[in-house]
Amino acid sequence: TLGITPRLGRMFSPGSDTASAKREAIVSDKLARRHFGEAARALGQTINLDAGAYTVVGVLSPSFRDPDQTDIYIPSGLRLKDNAERGDRGDTSVIARLAPGATLTAARDRIAAVAQRLARIYPETNSDVGVAALPMRAAFVGDDTPMLWLLFDAVCLVLLIACANVCN
Repeated sequence: TLGITPRLGRMFSPGSDTASAKREAIVSDKLARRHFGEAARALGQTINLDAGAYTVVGVLSPSFRDPDQTDIYIPSGLRLKDNAERGDRGDTSVIARLAPGATLTAARDRIAAVAQRLARIYPETNSDVGVAALPMRAAFVGDDTPMLWLLFDAVCLVLLIACANVCN
């Protein structure tokens, strides 16, 4: 969906999201360095999560930034059974790519319709649940866009002053 590949190692194996597959994980560079000393040493290591032991098969680039600051990625199919059971999950984030020709407004409408249907079916757990569909940039930057433009302008002004001083 994001068009990324690990800096070290590989992506998940085909079928790695089935219950019978060996459990695989891809980790952030930050986690790899923090727990294994250096990123390359993380490959092949085992990490223990709630659902059991996972083998690290890939390490992401240090430049990759996730809005949720996730450090461990596992195939989503492994969690589908858990997610199908009702209960409090806290916040759940999903990253998706719009289909060619689809609009963000249409996606928001479909997501809202699903949320309303779930609220009718499961009023005890979903009546107060909200959903949002945001462009990736909005997820990263949020309401700070004006402040970032102001900071950019200030940096340009300082650079302009420095260039004027050098020319002088």
